[in-house]
Order: sequence, then C-alpha cells, then structure tokens
Amino acid sequence: MTKEIIDKLFRSKDYKIVEMSHFAITGGEPTLVPDVIEYLIDTIIELDISIIDYVNSFTNGPYI
Repeated sequence: MTKEIIDKLFRSKDYKIVEMSHFAITGGEPTLVPDVIEYLIDTIIELDISIIDYVNSFTNGPYI
C-alpha cells in the first residue's frame, strides 16, 4: 500500500469513513514499510475515525 492509496481511501470526496469495526494490517510484511504504517495510523487519528472492536497486525517477523 502506498500513501497515495491511503489518501484515496480515507480522503475521498465521495464518502467519509467515520468508524470501522475491525482494523487489520496484513499482506506481505507490513513491518518493512514502517513509514507507510505510521502514515496510515496518523491519517486515521487525524480524521478522527473510530475503531470499534479491535486492531490486528499480522507479520511473518520473529516474536520478540
């Protein structure tokens, strides 16, 4: 995912996301793009989008 895709999804002029039931970060290895993950989370906070139930992150990285 890129910052441009995040902006198209969350900053659409056609609709506004106000809440999500679940939020999951998956696909490939999300920890390899920390700047994009940070941008995604900052966007959700900035737009005051509520996450109702839970947040998950799936990674292939080692458990520390």
